Amino acid sequence: MRKWLLSLAALALVASPAFAGKYNKVLNIGDKAPSFDALPAVNGDAADTSVSLADVKEDVVVVAFLANHCPAVVATEDRFIDLAKQFKGQSVKVIGISVTAAPGQKEVDDIPAIKSNVKKKGYNFVYAYDESQASGKAYGAAATPTVIVLDKARTVQYMGALDDSTMNEAKVSKTYVKDAVTALLASKEVEVKETRPQGCGISYVQGK
Repeated sequence: MRKWLLSLAALALVASPAFAGKYNKVLNIGDKAPSFDALPAVNGDAADTSVSLADVKEDVVVVAFLANHCPAVVATEDRFIDLAKQFKGQSVKVIGISVTAAPGQKEVDDIPAIKSNVKKKGYNFVYAYDESQASGKAYGAAATPTVIVLDKARTVQYMGALDDSTMNEAKVSKTYVKDAVTALLASKEVEVKETRPQGCGISYVQGK
């Protein structure tokens, strides 16, 4: 009987998603961050550029999956701008990525739309567009905004929501991403490692 129970336990371990987090179904804390290469992007000054994870020199990287059409992103965009401003001059790189590809939404979230929004809102971080949606899938992004914080070794140290009140900044009491970045800059362990993203579901187009 004991051997039978042990066998069942072993089978359960094999069948379970060993590399998935509590809310992220693809990544777990401590995983090596998936690379993304030469994504077309817009700088904070609205100039065309591209971004590759391998080219980032900063010690801490904040990867935020965003979408202009999403009310939850609109509600938090000033907070993302403030985040980049707060860590300006420190070894922190904030990268926004849109992976919207669904008809009717793509035109609101592609490079021309991103450039327009960067100018309008004064975004102060690089904002990329991944039409292939590969980066969103690789990072397990199921909603916008979803934020992944990477350390110097490019391992995942936090993933989830920006803070604990996506739609109402006045009610924010826990600043998950800010706290994670602050901890990593001080070579400390991130206290809250994963939360559930709150926002608009990402539609992944079949065949992409």
